[in-house]
Amino acid sequence: MKLADIDQGILVWGPVSEEGLDRLQAEGRLAVAAECRPFLVGLRYNVPRLQARGIRFVYCPDEAVGLLCGQGRLGKTFLFLRRFDRDTLTGLSGVGLAYVLSRLHGITIEEFLQGPLPAENWDPDAATLANKPVLPSIVPPGKVRSRETEMVRRIR
Repeated sequence: MKLADIDQGILVWGPVSEEGLDRLQAEGRLAVAAECRPFLVGLRYNVPRLQARGIRFVYCPDEAVGLLCGQGRLGKTFLFLRRFDRDTLTGLSGVGLAYVLSRLHGITIEEFLQGPLPAENWDPDAATLANKPVLPSIVPPGKVRSRETEMVRRIR
């Protein structure tokens, strides 16, 4: 898919829930499944669920989310969170990025409780991708750990 083909897509960040899948189907727009590094939740968890429901989607590296926001290619952001209240959002690593970029660019945000993540061997090492080194050799694997949970204060 070409960048020009993404118009008013819905950014999906975090482990999608059944409620979220229902909303995505009802919206009928292109779902933009962020990879959600380092756990690759977008690829390993969300993509199979989107495919099973027949929801049109494109897989998006985390680094491209800012580009899509800045170019006005996203119409909504669906955040899938462990919990949320009036003041804070708590979700997987990177939820702050999706939240702040969406707010900064005036993108509507909808919040859902996240889907149940299987007890798989998620790779929490930010120096690797799918257990393969991605940083220069001066950064040894296991030395850069990602937080599994991130808490963000709402912007008022």
